[in-house]
Amino acid sequence: MKTIIKNKKIAIIIAIIVVLGTILLGAYHQSVSRYSSKIAVQIDNVEKLSENNFAPQNHVNDYGQWIVLSKNANNKSNLFQMIKMTREYDKKFSKDESEAKKNEKKITDEVNNKWIEIYTQSMLKASESESYGNKITKVWRDAIFENYATVNGKQYTDFKDAIHAFQTQYSNEFSELNSFFQDNIDSANNLSELIRIYFPEKSNRADDLENFAQDVFNFNDEAINPSGSYSTRSSKLSELDTKALSSSKTVGMSF
Repeated sequence: MKTIIKNKKIAIIIAIIVVLGTILLGAYHQSVSRYSSKIAVQIDNVEKLSENNFAPQNHVNDYGQWIVLSKNANNKSNLFQMIKMTREYDKKFSKDESEAKKNEKKITDEVNNKWIEIYTQSMLKASESESYGNKITKVWRDAIFENYATVNGKQYTDFKDAIHAFQTQYSNEFSELNSFFQDNIDSANNLSELIRIYFPEKSNRADDLENFAQDVFNFNDEAINPSGSYSTRSSKLSELDTKALSSSKTVGMSF
């Protein structure tokens, strides 16, 4: 009789253990399933961040290792490792997406503003160059065909002397123009580099900007520092003007 009672108790205990084990195992599998779904979403987020040029730079080197460890934990249904990786995600990467969006807006605004500045200032300065260039052409013409050219109240019969006198009269203005267009090339190159880093799909726009900066530089150089002969002056200046104007239309005011 005692043996039967003892066996019944053992059976009950075993039954309880089996039930509890089944419950715990079920809970474990549910947890694995829940964390597996959660970490799968997080892996997708981090993979996108790893390809996002605007993601916080301080975490870029961490993405790859986290993805490898998380995928390994997920594939092996390692609950404890999955919990660890999701906590690490929450601690390190959960705000990276919003930071990336902030960085994208900041850099996009910076590129757009600088683009507009380069374009508008280039056009304004090129207009000044054109005005001075036309005056130099007139001085050149007068010295050859009108026997003399008047520059700053003095008459010159030699066109070289006349042009030199005009350049001397406006030496400060010409120096400023030369400096501007040289700095403008540097600004365009710097902005183009930024575009190629953050907007590689628009690298052609970076090329357009660099070509524009070089074209207006060339136009200014010929306008205020004439080369060749008077007979080729107009055609050469017109050719550079047309090229610069074409580049300006390609670039436009918006990135």
